[in-house]
Amino acid sequence: MKNKNLLYFVIIIVLIIVIVWIANNRNDEGESDDEVVKIGVIVPLTGEYTTLGNRIKNGMELARSEIESENDISLKIIYEDVCLGNEAIPAVSKLIEIDGIDWIGASFCVVGLIPNILILEEKKIISFSTPANPDMMLNHPYVFSTNKAIKDDAKELAEFSYNELEAKTVSLIYYNNAFGVDYGKYYKEEFEGLGGEVLLDIAYELNQNDFRTELIKIKNKKPDVIFVIG
Repeated sequence: MKNKNLLYFVIIIVLIIVIVWIANNRNDEGESDDEVVKIGVIVPLTGEYTTLGNRIKNGMELARSEIESENDISLKIIYEDVCLGNEAIPAVSKLIEIDGIDWIGASFCVVGLIPNILILEEKKIISFSTPANPDMMLNHPYVFSTNKAIKDDAKELAEFSYNELEAKTVSLIYYNNAFGVDYGKYYKEEFEGLGGEVLLDIAYELNQNDFRTELIKIKNKKPDVIFVIG
């Protein structure tokens, strides 16, 4: 419940900040305040990640309701039910070219946002992402995250494993993409730097459903902890 409330609070704050920014820009350019602010949202509303996607949607709708009730502004939120890059690229193009969005208020899947960074910068469309940031998403002027950098988060998790859980060995298993690889890399660096040993380092594909081979390998190694990014 705390995580849900925090998510809703963050979304509301982000919406307010960007709406104020858009309103100021429109005033500077002599545009009317009565125009609808169009917000694109790229989240999985069906399939494997539907629960998380719908949490973001609920947060966006709550934020829209509160902002419209307290301000003289109209918001239109356009949802695209996508996650992976091959789905997200045409979805972002549609949001920009056809729907005419002012900005992207939320994006859940890092793998879908990364291939769109260049077009977002070219079109000067601000985008917010909810997951932790891999290195590839850092230092881009139009792409922001409401979360921390993966490098920092992975190091904290490794320190917790070694110092609090008193784990001396670990097996890693993570997505074979920028998100998972960065988590695995920085966790491994920190854990080994503290004196721990990485017994297995496994990257798997997003569409993989059978993990029996990987689980047998992990079981045979008998690690103190298993670090999973999935």
